[in-house]
Amino acid sequence: MGTYPVTVYDQTPTAPLANPIPSSFEPRYVSGFGIDNTFTVFFEDRDNGYQISYASTTTGPTGLSSPVTPTNVIDTHFVVKNWPINISGTDYAYRAWASVGNNRDHHFYVANDLINWTLVSTFTISNTSSFTTAKGFVYYGFHDVIQINGTYYAFAESSQSQTMIVRSANGDDVWEAFASVGGRPGDGPLELPVGVTNGWTSSGSFVDLGHNQGYGKIYAHPHDSGFYLAINSAAATLSPAELEAAFIDPANWSWHDGSIGPASTPILSATLEHDLRECWVVPSTDPDDDWAIVYTADYGPADGDKALGYATLTPPPPPQCTSHLPLITRNHVVGPDLIVEGIVALPYNIEVIIRNTGTTPTDEDFWVDAYINPSPPPSAVNQIWHDLSSHGLVWGITRTLAAGEAITLTVGEDYYLSEYSYTAWPLSIGTIVYAQVDSYNAQTDYGAVLETHETAGTEYNNILGPIYSLGSSIANGTQRQPGEQE
Repeated sequence: MGTYPVTVYDQTPTAPLANPIPSSFEPRYVSGFGIDNTFTVFFEDRDNGYQISYASTTTGPTGLSSPVTPTNVIDTHFVVKNWPINISGTDYAYRAWASVGNNRDHHFYVANDLINWTLVSTFTISNTSSFTTAKGFVYYGFHDVIQINGTYYAFAESSQSQTMIVRSANGDDVWEAFASVGGRPGDGPLELPVGVTNGWTSSGSFVDLGHNQGYGKIYAHPHDSGFYLAINSAAATLSPAELEAAFIDPANWSWHDGSIGPASTPILSATLEHDLRECWVVPSTDPDDDWAIVYTADYGPADGDKALGYATLTPPPPPQCTSHLPLITRNHVVGPDLIVEGIVALPYNIEVIIRNTGTTPTDEDFWVDAYINPSPPPSAVNQIWHDLSSHGLVWGITRTLAAGEAITLTVGEDYYLSEYSYTAWPLSIGTIVYAQVDSYNAQTDYGAVLETHETAGTEYNNILGPIYSLGSSIANGTQRQPGEQE
C-alpha cells in the first residue's frame, strides 16, 4: 500500500462562506462539476423543501453566487455530469442521478440547462449473482461517477452501511453492484471508525492524485466529526484496461496513511464552530495545486445554521523520476517526436489525431489539450486550455505510442478526461479549434516526453490549428509555430 501525506487547512473555521447567503438556504449532499476556479455546486436545500439548487463561480469558492438557483428537482444525493447523452433521439448536454429517499429507488435525469430537468426513469440497482458478500441493496446512489475504459463506476451506500462498487455500461439508468470496498468489519479495507456501525458516506468526488500516484476519495464520518481520505495507489501508470482492473479491486484501496481497517486518521476535523457533513473536491488541471474542498456544515443559528464552507489540501511533493533522454548520434537524434496530425471538429465531437514521428516509442504518459476559441492561441508547452479559453478538452495518454504509430482521440473514449474538460455542445459553425500534444508538465519546459525536436533545438511542432468547425476536417495540415499569427 502506498501513502499520500497531505496537509489540510480549514479556510472557513469560524464562519461559513459569505455566499451563497447562509441564512437563505440549508445545503446537504453537495456535488458539482467544473474545473479549477470555474465550477458549479449542487445540493439539496433543506430550507426549501429539499429542492435541488445550485450556485456557480468563476473565481473559486469565495466567488460563489449570492442567491442559490433552484431546479425543478426534489430529491437527495443529486449528482450532475456535463456529459452529453442521447435519449430517444434527443441530445442533452447534462445527465444526473438522484436518490429518492430511504429505499431502493433512484432517478435518472437529463437536461439542456441546469434548471429544467427531465425525469427519464425510476430505477433500482441490483446485486450481481457473483456478489455473494453483499449486505442489503443500494439505497443512496452516488456522490460521484467516473468513467474508466468505457465503463462508468461509482461508490454507493447500501442499506446496511456497506460501500458498494457499482457500474454502468452507458452511464444511464442501468447499474449493478458487484463488489464491496468498505463498511463494517469484513466489508473491505475502508472500514467505519471504531464504535460506529452505520452511516458510512463515501462523499466527495474521485480525485486524480497526479503524477501517476493513483486516485483518491473522501469519506465523511457518520457523526459529522471529520473527513478521511481513501486512496488507490495501484490505479496509476497502466493501460486503460489495467487501470480499470486496479481501480475496482477493493484490495487496492487504503487510507491515505497506508493503513486499512477502521478509519482513524482524519485529514480534516470539525471545529467548535461547525461540524462536517459532506464535501465535493474541485478538479484541478495542475496536480501540484492545492485542492479546494467545498463542504456542507452546520455553523449554528448565529451563522445561519447549515451552510457551505471550504478547505484547501496541499498535496505531497511529486515523486522524483528518472528522465529518459533521447540518444544523440553523429547524424541525427534518436527518440520520440509527437505531432498533432489532424483535427476533426464536428457539432457534437472533436477528434484529434496524434502521431509519434520519431524513431523510438514514447516512454512517459502525456496530456493532449484541445482549445476551443482560444485567445490568444496556444504557442508553447504548459499552456493548458483553461489558460487560454473558457472551453476545452483533455485526454491523458497512458500507453506507449510506438515509432510511426498514430491514434485518434475522441470525446468519451478511453483516454478522454471529462473531469478536466468543459464545452457547450453543439459547436457552432466557425468555432476555432487548436490542439497540442504533450501539452503539460509543470516540472519541465518540454512536457512529459522529451522529443527529438526539443533535444535538437529545432522548431516546436506539437501544436496544430486553427481549424474551423464546419462539419469538415483538417489533416496533415500546417502546424503553427511559436510566435506565428493566424
